[in-house]
Amino acid sequence: MISERCALEFLRGMPELLEYCGGQVYYGEAPQGITEPYVILYPVTAGRVGEAGAHFPMVQISCFETDQFKVLDLADLVVRLTDGYRGAVGQAYTDSCHSVRVRPLRNADGTWMCPVEMKFSYLEG
Repeated sequence: MISERCALEFLRGMPELLEYCGGQVYYGEAPQGITEPYVILYPVTAGRVGEAGAHFPMVQISCFETDQFKVLDLADLVVRLTDGYRGAVGQAYTDSCHSVRVRPLRNADGTWMCPVEMKFSYLEG
């Protein structure tokens, strides 16, 4: 669970992302009745523990917007802010973060979702 907390703190610590989303960065699910844009973080894998106690989790950052081009802009912002990041993330230190945008999908209500897969390594400390 520390990896999910670290990733959520990481996203919530990005002023440019918070400004774009109006602070709407959630874990697991969004509250009822909110409007786009917003971001939801989902765990994909808990990750494995490697040499020297490094953890290697993967999370999905789902970006939600009102149209296809806006959701691509939001997902690209997430990739730009996360890919290649090194530094402190809450109680941990990440020395490797790789993010990739996946194909956007149209939701049943006409809004759009675009996942970003983020794999990172961290040391607790």
